[in-house]
Amino acid sequence: MFKRHGFLIFHILSILAIIILLIVNHYNGMIFRIDEMGHYIRGNYILLMYFIGSLNFFYSFFFVIQHRDWYAQSHFNSIVLMYPISVLAIGIQWFFPYLVVEPFALSLVNLLVSQTVQRPEVLIDGVTGFHNMNSFISDTKRYEKTKSNRMILLVKLKNSSMLRGLLSYEHYNSLIRRTAGMIQNSTNLIKGRYILYYLNDGKFAIIVNHIDGNRVKALAELIDHELSKPISFNHINVNINAYLCSLVFPEDIASVEDLITFSNSFYNNSKLMGNIYEAKDIINDKEVSINTNIDKIIEKAYLTDNFMVYYQPIYSVKEKKFKSAEALLRLYDKEYGFVSPKVFIKAAEKSGAILRIGDYVLDETFKFIASEDFEKSGLEFVEINLSIQQCLQVNLADDIINKMKCMEISPDKVNFEITESIAGYSQAVVMNNLIKLNDYGIKFSLDDFGTGYSNLRRLGTLPITIVKLDKLFVDEYKNEVMQTIIKNVISMFKELDLRILVEGVENKDQLESFIGYGCDEIQGFFFSRPIKKGDLLDFLENFRAEEQEKLEDNF
Repeated sequence: MFKRHGFLIFHILSILAIIILLIVNHYNGMIFRIDEMGHYIRGNYILLMYFIGSLNFFYSFFFVIQHRDWYAQSHFNSIVLMYPISVLAIGIQWFFPYLVVEPFALSLVNLLVSQTVQRPEVLIDGVTGFHNMNSFISDTKRYEKTKSNRMILLVKLKNSSMLRGLLSYEHYNSLIRRTAGMIQNSTNLIKGRYILYYLNDGKFAIIVNHIDGNRVKALAELIDHELSKPISFNHINVNINAYLCSLVFPEDIASVEDLITFSNSFYNNSKLMGNIYEAKDIINDKEVSINTNIDKIIEKAYLTDNFMVYYQPIYSVKEKKFKSAEALLRLYDKEYGFVSPKVFIKAAEKSGAILRIGDYVLDETFKFIASEDFEKSGLEFVEINLSIQQCLQVNLADDIINKMKCMEISPDKVNFEITESIAGYSQAVVMNNLIKLNDYGIKFSLDDFGTGYSNLRRLGTLPITIVKLDKLFVDEYKNEVMQTIIKNVISMFKELDLRILVEGVENKDQLESFIGYGCDEIQGFFFSRPIKKGDLLDFLENFRAEEQEKLEDNF
């Protein structure tokens, strides 16, 4: 309201007028007086007080109604109720001057308005004592709606995820508390009006009430200096370096939703050098922009058919042909081009969109398997990835089986890829889905073996027939220690009667090495990148006509 200069001037003048009237009333009782008997008696000029008050009253009332979307419903109800209560009290006391109900009504109004104030425990983080994420969202929404610019300094600990896994819950919280203390001390040294927030997962935010780039830069440099010092914690030295990014909100980033997304992703840009940045310098960078807007990109992909299923052929060493292919999802956006699966899959898992993505891949792949093109391709089956979130759906197995029956797809034409992390989920629904699909005749591959915390006892619980060695084995295949590991891993799985597929083979030397180690199937750019269905059919046709003879001559 005070950004409207006309109202601000009127408001100040009306308050001054009321103060003057009350001072004058002390000498002549023109507004009210107390007689010798202690009775309250209204003067002739009390209407002047009501007139001045009513102007503020009605202006604020219409302002609240006009901007009701700024308030939570419960807050709106409490604020609006004070108007009829005040009018009712004024009416009663006007006709019955001796019934002093206006002070009572004022107390009731104050009680109602106090209900709009959140409890401290709702707004304050229990570990750091800073304001929490709820408070940050609430405050920034207010700045967004009122278009009041504030400078914000975002702080993200570089190694918070590693430290959270290394330390116990209590020790990690203690470390975060000490980090918050260093940030607090820095704000005490760089004088200014700050609001400090802890946004969870090693992320902090500092809101500066005034636009002062030099002050925020000095603060960022001081915090960077303090957090770069190793500290002794739990008998070890710990480095808690951080990325820092300053911005003007909502000038640089227009909405709270985009601000939260940016705070979660600005440090993911592989091109960034150093620790301190300004949002205006990186906000238009393609990688940062994709990470910031990835949820919108995914949603738009559904509306504009930007998702596509590609296929990467898999070569069988024994049969010297491509007997299978892996279905892989790709996302092409007109503004950003192809978006890396590592980016949009991770984001989809966080947002829950992975379930719709998974259904899309299943539907498109099943259409291909049920078509005449699949019969002409010479492929025996297609591998399809299943995410943990999909496996947690109670009706997943039944839905898949029903789709396959409706499309008359034989279960031996489908092979689902699951990651070893699925074995770490004790939920019965996961294993029930896997067992039901396996009993129907569908086989499973263990994807990305070697990238997680491999636990052989857990792996023994999964109904797998193929183990896929991750590309990391290929990248290190010339390392003598890695060679020993590869040979023993393959030998172990061979004894378990499992087929071995190696991913990421890109050249002939790698191909010959892993064939020599005893791998059964090869997948990688040496043969083909993931390609569209039509290109896959052409590739397989050309291979049968020309490439097979060449490969047989080499081996």
